[in-house]
Amino acid sequence: AGPCPFHVGDSPDSFQVDLNFGAFRCLSCEAEGCDIVEFTMAFYDLSHAETVQKLTYKWSINPQLNLSQTSEKEHRHGTH
Repeated sequence: AGPCPFHVGDSPDSFQVDLNFGAFRCLSCEAEGCDIVEFTMAFYDLSHAETVQKLTYKWSINPQLNLSQTSEKEHRHGTH
């Protein structure tokens, strides 16, 4: 628990994050989401596309990787 990044308030422990699931919630302003994409969208007021672009750039992820490439690799390695 800690201060909420979405509002200034007098509750220093209103913001909670579930580290197992990546979900977040503020008990004061009721901001909530289930992952880093939703957090980034809310925090920076971005669209989904802008958020994906920001995160792929920040973490050097190739946004051109598609699901068929992923599933083919998983199938070859027996991780599907």
